[in-house]
Amino acid sequence: MSAFCVGPGWIGLDRAYVELAAMSPDQRVVRPELIPPADVVAAVIEFVADDTLSGGIGILEGGAPLRLVC
Repeated sequence: MSAFCVGPGWIGLDRAYVELAAMSPDQRVVRPELIPPADVVAAVIEFVADDTLSGGIGILEGGAPLRLVC
């Protein structure tokens, strides 16, 4: 059995869009891009499909590809 961790930033779900809409333009401009939920799913599938990533940590940040840190 594999163990891994995917650490996403701000995921583009309904709640995030509501919070983003409530921010001022100055606050919105410094926020990273929202991560599409499909990107989180793809990252998890990548870890599940590749046993060599067992024990690894993947970081997802808005606008960037999956970054493996371990």
